Amino acid sequence: MSDRIKMLTTFAILGFFAGMIANFSYKYVLPWLSQIVLPVLGLDWI
Repeated sequence: MSDRIKMLTTFAILGFFAGMIANFSYKYVLPWLSQIVLPVLGLDWI
């Protein structure tokens, strides 16, 4: 039973960090890409 709890805790922590990275990407990386990188490349359709 102890191994099962350790595995569940590990996946919960990994999922939490994945959610934080996804939120950071959505708030900061995607607006930066849409404002700076895409016009430089000439991609106006995105």
